[in-house]
Amino acid sequence: MQISASTRATGKSLRPTRFILCCNYNQARTFVQSSVLRDESASSEEGAFKKGKPAKVDPQAVEGWFRGEGLPYLNPTPGKPNWLGGNIPYPDNPTFKPPPPLSDVVKTSIYDRYLKSPQLAASNSESHNQTVRTLSEQFGVSIARIEAIVRLKNYERQYQKGKKLQHAFQRGMESYLGVHPEIDRAIVSDSRVDPLEINVTRQRTADVDNEISGTANRDQQRGGAARRVWWEMVEDAPDSQPVVPGIVAKGLESYRNKLSEDQKAHAGISLHVDGPNPLQESLEPYSLSLTRVLGAPPKKLALITFRSSFSLSLLACKFLFKF
Repeated sequence: MQISASTRATGKSLRPTRFILCCNYNQARTFVQSSVLRDESASSEEGAFKKGKPAKVDPQAVEGWFRGEGLPYLNPTPGKPNWLGGNIPYPDNPTFKPPPPLSDVVKTSIYDRYLKSPQLAASNSESHNQTVRTLSEQFGVSIARIEAIVRLKNYERQYQKGKKLQHAFQRGMESYLGVHPEIDRAIVSDSRVDPLEINVTRQRTADVDNEISGTANRDQQRGGAARRVWWEMVEDAPDSQPVVPGIVAKGLESYRNKLSEDQKAHAGISLHVDGPNPLQESLEPYSLSLTRVLGAPPKKLALITFRSSFSLSLLACKFLFKF
């Protein structure tokens, strides 16, 4: 068995960053540690990393680690994930336990049934949606996941171009993630697929997809009906007119009609008195409280001007006469 570890050192200190374990039962157990040293004297323009000599580690320490903490990784259980944290793959998020993914056998069966569906003869979007919905009910997988499988499998067929794909890495990853392609192959061989058998054998249910879809729908509904109306995409008719300006104009007209006669009268006041100017002095404006004239609060003021025709003009804004 060979075990290699890569470490990186900053300055003069060495700090291990990650370990990559490779098991080979036909060879002797050795442990080699390689390091990368940073040259402090090198400038930033020269790029400053230089390879150092590999440092050997005591093999007895490796033997002790494999007898204790590393024993599950020396003899892993086939057909299930072999997480570093046992049943908790993410220590910072212990409640998150990802289910095994769909096997390639199931994905290929879904894509083949999609191509052989008689509903695709029309070659339109309605037939596509109906076929995807049927496969979703048949395999117990969400509609969005079925569409993703069909799209990716189509890309895979186009990328293949007569070349044989290498599936060794795929088979290895499926075994590491707890996927059982042999059991799935026996299930999908029947024309009538039982979604419970597929999901139970893989310890996966369609509730995961439905929960995600339901959460997205609830988040969308929380915004209210008004927000959804503004974000809906509606196709305009060929000779249609803009809708929003008409709504705004109608609202303004309705608001003006609701104004009372008093409010309209107080929008502007002009009092005119004919006669000679008794003061015969220069025209000067005066400010006085409307409390003495119109009974308004003392803080509201009006402007009075004497003219040659002895006309008294009171100009006030609309908001000064709400009493």
